[in-house]
Amino acid sequence: MFEMLSGMLVYLPRSIGDDSAQSLMNFVRRYEQNNENMLIDNDIRDQIDTGSFNTFKEIAYQCVSSNFKDRPTMGTIFEEIDEALNIQENVDAIIECVREDIGFSHGKPVAAFTIYKCLLHLKYLEAERTSLFDRLIHIFNSAIEDEYNTTHMAYWLSNASTLLFLIQKSLKLDSANPPTSSIERMAMGFRSSVSSTHLNEVVQQVEAKQLTLHFKRQLTECVEKMYDIIRDKLKKEVGLLLDLCVQANFVQASFVQPPSVSSSFNENVKFKVPQRLFILGGFEQNHWHGIVGHLSTFLNTLKQNYVPPIIVKKIFAQTFSYINVRLFNSLLLHRACCTSNNAEYVQAGLAKLEQWCLQAKEKQCQIEEWKKIENRRLSRKGEEKGKKKAKNRGLDS
Repeated sequence: MFEMLSGMLVYLPRSIGDDSAQSLMNFVRRYEQNNENMLIDNDIRDQIDTGSFNTFKEIAYQCVSSNFKDRPTMGTIFEEIDEALNIQENVDAIIECVREDIGFSHGKPVAAFTIYKCLLHLKYLEAERTSLFDRLIHIFNSAIEDEYNTTHMAYWLSNASTLLFLIQKSLKLDSANPPTSSIERMAMGFRSSVSSTHLNEVVQQVEAKQLTLHFKRQLTECVEKMYDIIRDKLKKEVGLLLDLCVQANFVQASFVQPPSVSSSFNENVKFKVPQRLFILGGFEQNHWHGIVGHLSTFLNTLKQNYVPPIIVKKIFAQTFSYINVRLFNSLLLHRACCTSNNAEYVQAGLAKLEQWCLQAKEKQCQIEEWKKIENRRLSRKGEEKGKKKAKNRGLDS
């Protein structure tokens, strides 16, 4: 068993690291109390799962026990090796389960909670080594590559941010290692759509290990990338419509170039604005309706994928700051568009955006109030269920 683990022949002296050449059994005895990782062959080191390794290592050391009576039977060895293989198969099953979109349950991203519960159950958050973390990060990074699919990106942002929130809440962090990034601080602060009662049942505190902290940092980077991609996509497409709004007087004239407008800007608008935005904004219609419709569609996509509200608010807050700056700069660059008609047109558009914000905020408040009522109902239901169980136990005794 140690030959398989180390890649060394038991009768052929060899060196490990800076150690002098010794037999495999001498290394086994030397590393029994600590640093067993030195025995793992470098060719398979990254493929070994912590749970599988610990099970394999324990039965292997029993086999070379100095006390003959402590050595296991071959039947026991088979059982332990089979368990080690099952642990690895469980990891593979987790990856297969969450690789695709498996949706939501009562506002919870199923993939995030599945991963988190498995990490707790298999004690990976306290592990010194596991391949699962790297495989999970690979899945999130693969999702980032499909950056043009907003729905797909929103789904993975929801799962990644929720998983980060659960892990952040679980770890007993040293006060010397506070959250550093804005996303980590956000994860500490956002209120999940799940009831607090349910979270208390799910979240457990564990001692933070270096491997888990590294995974948390990688996960934070993934969430930041997804957040930036979604925000920048919204800003870019809204920005294209804003150009149409500022230049409304000559855009509606089928690109007939007015004397006061430079040909470079005319060509820029004509050839770089996507056709679908022409349909959305419409040259015959009010371009501000196009912006409002685009914001509504984007917001609905985020909500349908249960992206945490605090992240949604931050995306739209930065988008509206961008709208202010873009409008101001556009009017500075194109003074010819600063006419009274255009001013009224822009002012009316900004009023539409303000009205949209108020309606979206009012709707969100209604949803949050409904969630509070639903959470209180679930809490009461849980308390009644607990009292009923306690009563039944009393009757049984």
